[in-house]
Amino acid sequence: MAGEIDNPRLKAYTLWVVSATQAKLGLSTLSDSTVVLAEKATKNIIGPLSRVWLFGDLASEYAGQGNRGDALEAFNRGLDIAESIRNSWARARALAKMAATLNDLH
Repeated sequence: MAGEIDNPRLKAYTLWVVSATQAKLGLSTLSDSTVVLAEKATKNIIGPLSRVWLFGDLASEYAGQGNRGDALEAFNRGLDIAESIRNSWARARALAKMAATLNDLH
């Protein structure tokens, strides 16, 4: 059903959450397949700032569920994207988002 979502950010978010849930339930093969779909959906999100926001939101969501491993992984992915942004204003916004997310992880 997530594959039918038109909004790229919502689609990617949903697929990442489904993958984490599958992994938590021990469905690693299914989770791996969903990660491939989530990666593809993430690449369809226009703009690195939107991708940073996605991973920041995912990290906060996972942290709230007590899923520290996935939270840190999402945080690091978002931070990597934020560091690659060349526009100073967009980079500042991305790093501010990641700083706020870091607060959720502690």
